[in-house]
Amino acid sequence: MSLFADCIAKHRAELERAYCSPDRHYHNVQHIRHCLELFEQVREQFKDPGAVEFAVWFHDCIYDPTRSDNEQRSADWAADALRDCAASQEQINRVRALILTTKHTIEPTDPDARLLIDIDLAILGSDGNQFDAYERAIRLEYAHVPDEAFAKGRSQILEKFLARPRIYLTDYFRDKFETQAQRNIARSIAKLRTSQGLEAKVNQFDQKLASMGYSLDRKFSPGAIYQSVVIDGTTAYVSGCIPAADDGSLLGVGKVRSQVSLELAQKAAALCAANVLRLVRQEVGSLERVERMLKVLGFVNTDPDFTEHHLVVNGASQLFIDVLGEAGWHARSAVGMAQLPRGVCVEIEAIVKLRMDK
Repeated sequence: MSLFADCIAKHRAELERAYCSPDRHYHNVQHIRHCLELFEQVREQFKDPGAVEFAVWFHDCIYDPTRSDNEQRSADWAADALRDCAASQEQINRVRALILTTKHTIEPTDPDARLLIDIDLAILGSDGNQFDAYERAIRLEYAHVPDEAFAKGRSQILEKFLARPRIYLTDYFRDKFETQAQRNIARSIAKLRTSQGLEAKVNQFDQKLASMGYSLDRKFSPGAIYQSVVIDGTTAYVSGCIPAADDGSLLGVGKVRSQVSLELAQKAAALCAANVLRLVRQEVGSLERVERMLKVLGFVNTDPDFTEHHLVVNGASQLFIDVLGEAGWHARSAVGMAQLPRGVCVEIEAIVKLRMDK
């Protein structure tokens, strides 16, 4: 066994007592076991696996939700344990540096530290039920904090993760968890904002959309194997929406202009745009989160000689502007198609920039 493994064995009982404290609901021995399972999956990628495994064991050994120096104190405990095991100063410094990166305040350049960070954040990309259990456990650890203050503080922490170009720093964990983590965090922020009462009142953009006859209560789900909205940092990529009304009926089936008039196609495009906005609202909690529309792509099912695709897609563009004002202006493409899903006359997809301060 290596010095690190021997030292873990020597101090394991003490560590497990700390992690089994009844006031630990997430930062407990189950969290360490999960981290160790992930560590084993990528062990061969580490340059210094012994030091990293030691850091995994010690990175949350001291956890007091009322203090902000838990990582520093955990690193101190790890250093004391290593001295007790006759480790070199270089080994001690290595482990201290690894543990301190789990504050998640600075993006490390060291490859081992980047993997360790991703292991520690893997819970963010877990399935929905497991993530919700994690969020409940965090709330229990902060039971001393009033609900409103907790919701505000927790939202700010999660928004920082969501604002990053990427949550996970390594290809392995990015491929495994990134998409789900983005969805989990966005959903959690929306819930936290609701708990603060910020979404209880309809803002001006939601109200405008509702006043145009588009229900805010409609729930959307994908019609095939894809995600309706993918959020990457502050950018939301909205899948194509067809002109499906709230009762499931389709507005404007057929080709423009032989089967569907230009005027009806424009109305269908507006319905598509409304569905885009309602999808965004469903994902992030409020249209107040929309900083601006970035790009709109319109597909128009047309006769071969039809050349006014841009006029059809104007129906969508006008709705975005009517609802969002200046934030509704966007770059745009309009493309003619031989056919569209379910035979509809138009489909609209969009790229949306989200604000993190709402």
